[in-house]
Amino acid sequence: FLTPVAVFFNGQNEIFRVWANRKEEYNIILVNTIILAVLAPVISIILGYNIDGPVGLFISLTSVQITGYLYLRMTLLRKYGIKLFSHSIRHLIVYAKVNIEFPKFILPTEFLGRFARQLPVFVIDKYFGLASVGVYNLATRMLGLPSQLITHAITEVFRQKVSKTIAKHGSALSLFINTFFLLLIIVSPIILVINFFGTELFSFFFGEKWSSAGEMSKVLIWQLAFQMTISPLTYLYIVRKKLKETFFLHLYIAASTLGLFYLTADYLKWTLNQVLLVYVINYCLLYVFYLIRSYQFAKPLKTSDSVNTYLKC
Repeated sequence: FLTPVAVFFNGQNEIFRVWANRKEEYNIILVNTIILAVLAPVISIILGYNIDGPVGLFISLTSVQITGYLYLRMTLLRKYGIKLFSHSIRHLIVYAKVNIEFPKFILPTEFLGRFARQLPVFVIDKYFGLASVGVYNLATRMLGLPSQLITHAITEVFRQKVSKTIAKHGSALSLFINTFFLLLIIVSPIILVINFFGTELFSFFFGEKWSSAGEMSKVLIWQLAFQMTISPLTYLYIVRKKLKETFFLHLYIAASTLGLFYLTADYLKWTLNQVLLVYVINYCLLYVFYLIRSYQFAKPLKTSDSVNTYLKC
């Protein structure tokens, strides 16, 4: 019963974050990101001790999304006086028709992407047990914090600037290269720390029984590193309206992930870390392709493209 509420407020968060990004209110976006990244695990832990079953997790998720939404709404409404009902239904229908390709392709694309990212949980549970799922979840959650708190802010800035730059000049190659190297500089120390001290860090903060999460993090860190460095740049797929291509790439990663898990876990009976290593390599190869294509999209297009007119409108 909480799912529709969570979906609604998640959508509201995204709407106001896009508006804040358009107005270059990066400090407001950063505070919202911190609320979502830090408050969620804190409330989850508190409710986990007091409420049996998964209901506590849903309550924590929903409450954090509501908190983030209220912060964005009150801050932006106070500063800009946004009128939430300033457009007629007729105008909304026109906007929907103009942008019909986005929900038509992005909705199934996002579904496939999330499906592929959640596959390890189901596979680990089936072949390696529920305890291993807990280890995997701890490793991914801790590794994901830098992405949420650091690179997410850079992503917001890049999205705003690359849209404006391409609309004005038709290309954004310099911005693309500078952002890529900035992300690479940020990610490199994280890779080194996890590879050399991952096991010790998890043992120190969570106890010796969670040292296996540290070992697993040495494998998973490479997927996170590629994701943190390249994923923000793939926004060029949206700017250049290459929605069909990104849909088929997500279709590939979902199908290949499912096939590789079946091959390595079910047929070959490999260890968990070996299975995850193949999973990570597959993702990294996909991100390399994304990087090459995004680089091409950052350059001036050889053929005429209506995207500049679209962005200016």
